[in-house]
Amino acid sequence: MNWRVIRDKPSALGFLGGILSGGIAVMLAAVDHSMWLVFLVLSQIILVPTVGRAARLTHETPGGGQ
Repeated sequence: MNWRVIRDKPSALGFLGGILSGGIAVMLAAVDHSMWLVFLVLSQIILVPTVGRAARLTHETPGGGQ
C-alpha cells in the first residue's frame, strides 16, 4: 500500500471493519456460536470493495502483478 491509500478514510475504515469482523468470526467459531458465518460473510462483503477502491487509488488492477 502507499500513503494515498493509508490516508484515505473510506479505505482505512473498510480495512479496519473487515479485519474486525473477521476477528469476531474467528472468536465466535472458537466458542461454537452459529453467528460466526454471518460475520465471515460480512467481512468479505466489506473487504472486496475496499480492495477495489485501494487498487483504483494506486492505479493498479487487482492481480495485475509487479
